[in-house]
Amino acid sequence: MHNKNNFLFISLFILFLFSIHSPINAQNKNYLTFSGGYFDFNKKVNTSTFGRIEYRFGKKILFLNPITGAMLNTDGGFFIFTGILMDIPLTNFLILTPSFAPGYYNKGKGKDLFYSLEFRTKIELSSKLTNDIRIGISISHISNVSLGPPNPGVENIAINFTVPL
Repeated sequence: MHNKNNFLFISLFILFLFSIHSPINAQNKNYLTFSGGYFDFNKKVNTSTFGRIEYRFGKKILFLNPITGAMLNTDGGFFIFTGILMDIPLTNFLILTPSFAPGYYNKGKGKDLFYSLEFRTKIELSSKLTNDIRIGISISHISNVSLGPPNPGVENIAINFTVPL
């Protein structure tokens, strides 16, 4: 029963997000996003910091914008990814941006995720400033979705600065 309730809640939430999505206000510019934060932030040991850069394409595929980017943490680990995102305007200045991106992960001297192919899901909440510049916060999860045992995954939190190109 618990799984049915979760599925219903997630389905209703997705429908809500699509219902408030306005194509007129959606992203139609190319953006560059710079992020910095904590890698595996919810662990008590071996937390490191990271930097990330993303190129967000303005041209849509259906209603989604392609992204590509890289993340590097202070343990020498890195993640190179390509995926999709969708900007969902909540108000005239507040934007919710969910994204999904598969990519290549190398642990360096950091956390072993036990598979080279990893998948990142991210949710970002940002505020649009003047000239379409955005500042926001994001939480992401990187995991091998059980392609290789075990599947420890990592949670990351970051501050994002997005500029139109």
